[in-house]
Amino acid sequence: APVDALIKSSRTDAVAFRLVAARGFDAQKTFRQNLTTVECTNDHPPQFYPATQDVFLAENSTVGTQIVDLFANDSDSGSSALLSYGFKDKDGGPFAINSTTGVITLDGSLDRETVPLYTVEAFAVDRGVFGSLDGYTTVRIHVTDVNDNAPVFSTATYRPPPVKENLPIGDAVVRVSATDRDELNNPNSALTYSFVSPQEYFSINSTSGVISVAKSLDYETNQSYTFDVRVTDGGVPTFNDTATVVIVVLPFNDHAPICRPSRVVERIAEDAVN
Repeated sequence: APVDALIKSSRTDAVAFRLVAARGFDAQKTFRQNLTTVECTNDHPPQFYPATQDVFLAENSTVGTQIVDLFANDSDSGSSALLSYGFKDKDGGPFAINSTTGVITLDGSLDRETVPLYTVEAFAVDRGVFGSLDGYTTVRIHVTDVNDNAPVFSTATYRPPPVKENLPIGDAVVRVSATDRDELNNPNSALTYSFVSPQEYFSINSTSGVISVAKSLDYETNQSYTFDVRVTDGGVPTFNDTATVVIVVLPFNDHAPICRPSRVVERIAEDAVN
């Protein structure tokens, strides 16, 4: 093969060729074999496989947890194929990268409610003698939810407007509500409402938190009702919160006056008649 063709090959580390010297048509030929070392040209940048990645990491993961093992390939040889890894930005977030292996690990704490997604750009750079080349990859780290937030009622005590004692059974009196900072549409933030202790005169919708009349009220028996409600999330382990509800009952004119017959006796003196 021509010498120049061999030299152009990025995989050729040495070229062997023979020099032939001859004098006359039948002269004895002299051969000399030379071995010449050719330095590889650094003409291939590192390439990541795959070019982009999506990985998922629980927000309660501990420092040192391995997240992803980056892999880049360089088609050159020799020192031009030796790679070092790093982050494009000095602040790569709560993550660290091994410059030799390309392994990304957790180097801090996570909170999905604060930062649910990190987009990290990493690079690989070769060690070409006459100039290095680099390649880049994007890693999207999705922080997944764990049940680390308890539900919280909107207020510690609910005092709805007073209700009349003739309020029909089934009518709503008040709606209690709570929020949970965990991920929406997730069991960790799915809330269930209940009474702390059973209630005779009221019911509560476990999903909406609406409290309604369950039994006829009687002002003459109870002028007010005070009880506690609880909200519980669906995570593992579960968390809950409690609040107090105070319902005041107003009288309704539901009793007609009663006139009881009575006997009236008057004494009149006999001389009063003239």
